[in-house]
Amino acid sequence: MENNNTDQVRALYNTAKETWPSDDPWHTYTHNYITQKVQSYLGTLHSEALVLNAGSGDTRYCTSATVYDVDIAEDKLKNSLHPFVSSIESLPFAASFFDCVICVGSVLNYCDLYAALSQLIRVLKPGGVLCIEYERSQSAEFLLTKNYNVNVFSKIYTYNGQQHRLWLYSDSYVLQFLKQHHIDVANRDYFHGVSSFVARLTGDEPKASKFAGRDRYFPWLLKFTAHNCLLWGQKI
Repeated sequence: MENNNTDQVRALYNTAKETWPSDDPWHTYTHNYITQKVQSYLGTLHSEALVLNAGSGDTRYCTSATVYDVDIAEDKLKNSLHPFVSSIESLPFAASFFDCVICVGSVLNYCDLYAALSQLIRVLKPGGVLCIEYERSQSAEFLLTKNYNVNVFSKIYTYNGQQHRLWLYSDSYVLQFLKQHHIDVANRDYFHGVSSFVARLTGDEPKASKFAGRDRYFPWLLKFTAHNCLLWGQKI
Protein backbone atom coordinates (compact mmCIF):
# COMPACT_ATOMS: atom_id res chain seq x y z
CA MET A 1 0.00 0.00 0.00
CA GLU A 2 1.54 3.28 -1.13
CA ASN A 3 1.61 6.13 1.39
CA ASN A 4 0.44 9.66 0.74
CA ASN A 5 3.21 12.21 0.35
CA THR A 6 3.69 13.50 3.91
CA ASP A 7 4.86 16.93 2.78
CA GLN A 8 1.80 17.29 0.57
CA VAL A 9 -0.61 16.34 3.37
CA ARG A 10 1.19 18.70 5.76
CA ALA A 11 0.87 21.56 3.27
CA LEU A 12 -2.81 20.85 2.67
CA TYR A 13 -3.67 21.05 6.35
CA ASN A 14 -1.34 23.91 7.21
CA THR A 15 -3.00 26.07 4.56
CA ALA A 16 -6.57 25.04 5.40
CA LYS A 17 -8.34 27.78 7.36
CA GLU A 18 -10.63 25.22 9.01
CA THR A 19 -9.88 21.57 9.66
CA TRP A 20 -13.63 21.00 9.76
CA PRO A 21 -15.11 23.57 7.31
CA SER A 22 -18.29 25.13 8.68
CA ASP A 23 -19.90 25.24 5.23
CA ASP A 24 -19.58 21.46 4.75
CA PRO A 25 -22.62 19.80 6.42
CA TRP A 26 -21.36 16.24 5.88
CA HIS A 27 -18.09 16.79 7.72
CA THR A 28 -19.69 19.06 10.31
CA TYR A 29 -21.94 16.15 11.31
CA THR A 30 -18.93 13.82 11.33
CA HIS A 31 -16.95 16.15 13.59
CA ASN A 32 -19.85 16.67 16.00
CA TYR A 33 -20.60 12.95 16.21
CA ILE A 34 -17.01 11.96 16.94
CA THR A 35 -16.36 14.81 19.37
CA GLN A 36 -19.44 14.04 21.45
CA LYS A 37 -18.46 10.37 21.81
CA VAL A 38 -14.80 11.03 22.58
CA GLN A 39 -15.49 13.92 24.92
CA SER A 40 -17.93 11.80 26.89
CA TYR A 41 -15.25 9.16 27.52
CA LEU A 42 -12.46 11.59 28.31
CA GLY A 43 -14.66 13.20 30.93
CA THR A 44 -14.40 10.00 32.96
CA LEU A 45 -10.58 10.01 33.18
CA HIS A 46 -8.63 10.99 36.28
CA SER A 47 -6.10 13.82 36.35
CA GLU A 48 -3.08 11.48 36.26
CA ALA A 49 -4.13 9.82 33.00
CA LEU A 50 -2.06 10.42 29.86
CA VAL A 51 -3.90 10.68 26.54
CA LEU A 52 -2.54 10.73 22.99
CA ASN A 53 -4.59 12.73 20.49
CA ALA A 54 -2.99 11.38 17.31
CA GLY A 55 -3.54 13.40 14.16
CA SER A 56 -5.18 16.01 16.35
CA GLY A 57 -5.40 18.89 13.91
CA ASP A 58 -6.81 21.81 15.87
CA THR A 59 -9.31 19.69 17.83
CA ARG A 60 -8.92 20.01 21.60
CA TYR A 61 -10.85 18.11 24.28
CA CYS A 62 -11.93 19.22 27.72
CA THR A 63 -10.57 16.76 30.29
CA SER A 64 -8.66 16.69 33.56
CA ALA A 65 -6.23 14.21 31.97
CA THR A 66 -3.03 15.37 30.27
CA VAL A 67 -3.42 15.31 26.48
CA TYR A 68 -0.49 15.15 24.06
CA ASP A 69 -1.54 16.50 20.65
CA VAL A 70 0.36 15.06 17.67
CA ASP A 71 0.06 16.21 14.07
CA ILE A 72 2.24 16.64 10.99
CA ALA A 73 0.72 20.09 10.37
CA GLU A 74 2.53 22.27 12.89
CA ASP A 75 0.23 25.26 12.36
CA LYS A 76 -2.68 23.25 13.76
CA LEU A 77 -0.86 22.76 17.07
CA LYS A 78 -0.53 26.42 18.03
CA ASN A 79 -3.15 26.27 20.80
CA SER A 80 -2.00 22.92 22.24
CA LEU A 81 -0.54 22.68 25.73
CA HIS A 82 1.53 19.64 24.78
CA PRO A 83 2.22 19.78 21.01
CA PHE A 84 4.36 17.29 19.06
CA VAL A 85 4.98 17.51 15.31
CA SER A 86 5.15 13.93 14.04
CA SER A 87 3.66 11.37 11.72
CA ILE A 88 1.55 8.78 13.53
CA GLU A 89 3.53 6.13 11.66
CA SER A 90 6.64 7.10 13.66
CA LEU A 91 5.63 8.34 17.11
CA PRO A 92 8.28 9.88 19.42
CA PHE A 93 7.06 8.19 22.61
CA ALA A 94 8.18 5.22 24.70
CA ALA A 95 6.26 1.97 24.58
CA SER A 96 3.30 1.66 26.95
CA PHE A 97 3.31 5.40 27.69
CA PHE A 98 -0.38 6.33 27.34
CA ASP A 99 -3.52 5.31 29.21
CA CYS A 100 -5.67 6.20 26.20
CA VAL A 101 -4.90 6.65 22.50
CA ILE A 102 -7.31 8.50 20.22
CA CYS A 103 -6.98 8.67 16.44
CA VAL A 104 -10.11 10.05 14.78
CA GLY A 105 -11.08 12.38 11.96
CA SER A 106 -10.24 9.74 9.32
CA VAL A 107 -6.51 10.27 10.00
CA LEU A 108 -5.95 6.54 9.47
CA ASN A 109 -7.33 6.81 5.95
CA TYR A 110 -4.30 8.87 4.95
CA CYS A 111 -1.82 6.30 6.27
CA ASP A 112 -0.46 2.85 5.88
CA LEU A 113 -3.05 1.43 8.27
CA TYR A 114 -0.90 -1.32 9.71
CA ALA A 115 2.13 0.93 10.22
CA ALA A 116 -0.01 3.54 11.97
CA LEU A 117 -1.89 1.06 14.15
CA SER A 118 1.37 -0.63 15.13
CA GLN A 119 2.59 2.67 16.54
CA LEU A 120 -0.67 3.56 18.26
CA ILE A 121 -0.79 0.16 19.95
CA ARG A 122 2.91 0.25 20.84
CA VAL A 123 2.58 3.44 22.89
CA LEU A 124 -0.62 2.27 24.65
CA LYS A 125 -0.35 0.71 28.10
CA PRO A 126 -1.73 -2.80 28.72
CA GLY A 127 -5.29 -2.24 29.87
CA GLY A 128 -5.38 1.11 28.07
CA VAL A 129 -8.18 2.23 25.76
CA LEU A 130 -7.78 2.63 22.00
CA CYS A 131 -10.26 4.78 20.08
CA ILE A 132 -9.96 4.94 16.29
CA GLU A 133 -12.21 6.12 13.49
CA TYR A 134 -11.95 5.25 9.82
CA GLU A 135 -13.85 5.41 6.54
CA ARG A 136 -15.10 2.05 5.28
CA SER A 137 -15.24 0.15 2.03
CA GLN A 138 -18.68 -1.06 3.20
CA SER A 139 -20.05 2.42 2.65
CA ALA A 140 -23.21 2.56 0.54
CA GLU A 141 -21.20 4.86 -1.71
CA PHE A 142 -19.62 1.71 -3.17
CA LEU A 143 -22.67 -0.58 -3.35
CA LEU A 144 -22.77 -2.64 -6.56
CA THR A 145 -19.18 -1.67 -7.41
CA LYS A 146 -16.03 -3.80 -7.38
CA ASN A 147 -14.76 -1.89 -4.35
CA TYR A 148 -17.59 -2.66 -1.96
CA ASN A 149 -16.26 -4.50 1.12
CA VAL A 150 -12.76 -5.04 -0.29
CA ASN A 151 -9.93 -4.97 2.25
CA VAL A 152 -8.41 -1.72 1.04
CA PHE A 153 -8.54 0.62 -1.95
CA SER A 154 -7.83 4.28 -2.61
CA LYS A 155 -10.07 7.09 -3.80
CA ILE A 156 -9.57 10.80 -4.46
CA TYR A 157 -11.93 13.12 -2.56
CA THR A 158 -12.39 16.86 -2.61
CA TYR A 159 -12.33 18.16 0.95
CA ASN A 160 -11.96 21.76 2.09
CA GLY A 161 -11.52 22.76 -1.54
CA GLN A 162 -8.49 20.49 -1.96
CA GLN A 163 -7.81 17.08 -3.48
CA HIS A 164 -7.09 14.31 -0.99
CA ARG A 165 -6.36 10.65 -1.58
CA LEU A 166 -7.85 8.41 1.10
CA TRP A 167 -7.56 4.67 1.68
CA LEU A 168 -10.86 2.94 2.49
CA TYR A 169 -10.80 -0.17 4.69
CA SER A 170 -13.11 -3.07 5.38
CA ASP A 171 -14.03 -3.88 8.97
CA SER A 172 -12.48 -7.34 8.66
CA TYR A 173 -9.17 -5.81 7.51
CA VAL A 174 -9.05 -3.57 10.59
CA LEU A 175 -10.34 -6.16 13.06
CA GLN A 176 -7.90 -8.85 11.95
CA PHE A 177 -4.94 -6.61 12.70
CA LEU A 178 -6.34 -5.47 16.05
CA LYS A 179 -6.92 -9.08 17.11
CA GLN A 180 -3.36 -10.05 16.14
CA HIS A 181 -2.05 -7.20 18.30
CA HIS A 182 -4.12 -8.03 21.35
CA ILE A 183 -6.78 -5.35 21.13
CA ASP A 184 -10.11 -6.52 22.53
CA VAL A 185 -12.76 -4.61 20.59
CA ALA A 186 -15.50 -3.47 22.95
CA ASN A 187 -17.73 -1.39 20.69
CA ARG A 188 -18.18 -0.10 17.16
CA ASP A 189 -20.31 2.95 16.39
CA TYR A 190 -21.39 3.24 12.76
CA PHE A 191 -22.58 6.53 11.31
CA HIS A 192 -23.34 8.14 7.96
CA GLY A 193 -25.28 5.03 6.98
CA VAL A 194 -28.58 6.42 5.75
CA SER A 195 -26.86 9.52 4.39
CA SER A 196 -24.37 7.39 2.43
CA PHE A 197 -27.25 5.42 0.93
CA VAL A 198 -29.03 8.62 -0.09
CA ALA A 199 -25.78 9.99 -1.54
CA ARG A 200 -25.38 6.79 -3.57
CA LEU A 201 -28.86 7.26 -5.05
CA THR A 202 -28.74 11.01 -5.63
CA GLY A 203 -25.05 11.82 -6.06
CA ASP A 204 -25.59 14.85 -3.81
CA GLU A 205 -23.49 14.46 -0.62
CA PRO A 206 -24.33 17.86 0.96
CA LYS A 207 -28.07 17.24 0.70
CA ALA A 208 -27.68 13.60 1.73
CA SER A 209 -25.97 14.73 4.95
CA LYS A 210 -29.37 15.96 6.17
CA PHE A 211 -30.33 12.31 6.59
CA ALA A 212 -27.42 11.47 8.92
CA GLY A 213 -29.59 11.73 12.02
CA ARG A 214 -31.87 9.02 10.63
CA ASP A 215 -29.24 6.37 11.40
CA ARG A 216 -30.88 5.75 14.79
CA TYR A 217 -33.99 4.42 13.04
CA PHE A 218 -32.08 1.82 11.00
CA PRO A 219 -29.39 0.31 13.27
CA TRP A 220 -29.57 -3.00 11.40
CA LEU A 221 -28.62 -1.24 8.15
CA LEU A 222 -25.50 0.56 9.32
CA LYS A 223 -23.10 -2.40 9.22
CA PHE A 224 -23.75 -2.63 5.47
CA THR A 225 -24.00 1.05 4.48
CA ALA A 226 -22.23 3.29 7.02
CA HIS A 227 -19.34 5.29 5.67
CA ASN A 228 -17.64 5.72 9.06
CA CYS A 229 -16.80 3.52 12.03
CA LEU A 230 -15.77 4.75 15.48
CA LEU A 231 -14.15 1.79 17.25
CA TRP A 232 -13.29 1.32 20.92
CA GLY A 233 -10.95 -1.37 22.22
CA GLN A 234 -8.69 -2.31 25.10
CA LYS A 235 -5.11 -3.56 24.98
CA ILE A 236 -4.84 -6.92 26.72
